[in-house]
Amino acid sequence: MKKTGRIFFRVIIMMIIQFLAVEFILKKIFGRGKKNKIGLLNIEFYHKEVSGFGGYGKTAKNITDHFNSNGNSMHAEIILTRHFKKPEIRQLHNTNVIIAPDAESSNIINAVKYTRMLNSRDFKILLTIEYCTDYQYSIFFLPKTPLVIWIHDPRPLQCLEKIATVDLEVLTYKKNKPDELKIFDQYIKDSIRKVLQISKLFNRKVIFATTAYFSVTLAKELYGLPDINPVLLPIPVEIPELERPTFSPKPSVCFLARLDPQKRPWIFFELAKRFKHIDFYVAGITHFPKLIDPIIKNYASVPNLKFLGMVGGKEKDELLRNTWALINTSIHECLPVSFLESFAYGKPIISCQNPDNLVERFGIYTGEVLGNGYDKHTVDIFEEALDRFLSKDAERIETGMAARNFVKENYSFHKFEEVMQKIIKEAEA
Repeated sequence: MKKTGRIFFRVIIMMIIQFLAVEFILKKIFGRGKKNKIGLLNIEFYHKEVSGFGGYGKTAKNITDHFNSNGNSMHAEIILTRHFKKPEIRQLHNTNVIIAPDAESSNIINAVKYTRMLNSRDFKILLTIEYCTDYQYSIFFLPKTPLVIWIHDPRPLQCLEKIATVDLEVLTYKKNKPDELKIFDQYIKDSIRKVLQISKLFNRKVIFATTAYFSVTLAKELYGLPDINPVLLPIPVEIPELERPTFSPKPSVCFLARLDPQKRPWIFFELAKRFKHIDFYVAGITHFPKLIDPIIKNYASVPNLKFLGMVGGKEKDELLRNTWALINTSIHECLPVSFLESFAYGKPIISCQNPDNLVERFGIYTGEVLGNGYDKHTVDIFEEALDRFLSKDAERIETGMAARNFVKENYSFHKFEEVMQKIIKEAEA
């Protein structure tokens, strides 16, 4: 974002041109009574062509898979805003993925092409997966389309400083010094302020939503907007058909996340060495193989530690039906999709993260554990939690059922659609 000022000026000029050129068409579009089409602004999508196998990408895929195939009143397309040079539309999974050109290097030809591309999609509303500065370019080109900023994982300076206590994580990005962290924090504030200013100029409604209550305080700090009052818009997950949770005959636990430094998977690996009578399943891949592959190689001889790679479909269903618990060792989380998926199968969670007190309520919260996690003390904390979990069979099953009922009531696709329809009505009022 070093060229933010110049980019902003260029975008404003293009936006005005676009607005004057297609104003009549926009009025006709907004007057039509069509299916509610959502433009999902995201930095990743869960597909090998565009990488991004994290929670944001999985959430977007879950939404498009569900609403684009079941004859629902809503339809969703992806606006992918990172790592591409030229605008284009790709058909991936069950949706159109609109590729945004890189804002730093885009020329006027790409800008005009992208503007036309966006306006042809007939979006009823834009929905961001978190707020990232990469979204600004695309948001400016649809100045009248209502915007929902969906808080997922806001990271103000205090969160970035905690994450930076993991040395390998610092190696994955440039923001590794206190002054650079502050600059990143300011970029977010400046970007969202510009979006709100332009939205006000064009009378665009901007609505804030959140996936979890505890993240609202973080968002207020990161965005520099202390007065926002977001509505809870749940991350939707599939609820499997089952009468009661099922478990493998032999105790088993799983790690379901990217094998990236922020997740500190080596803590899970170390636990496997201490619990030889338990199967430890690792489901995920890494974006940083040069950093993580040597670590994985060191644990290749642990017989009860099984690496599954990236799982989905029947393989993932089987894993979650059989595992006894999910273990999460991340230095930072908000409300991960994996938590909700595990709860949906009636499986408790052991974690050092406790979004909305859900882990404490439906599993075992170890308390916050900062740092690299290589030390004996950190592994001891997780060992004690796993011992405690295994010692209470009846409580484990009861807790799992309570977690499943909670997700069925609050994080289903039906609930997501219900809230989203209310938001769309508010945006149109």
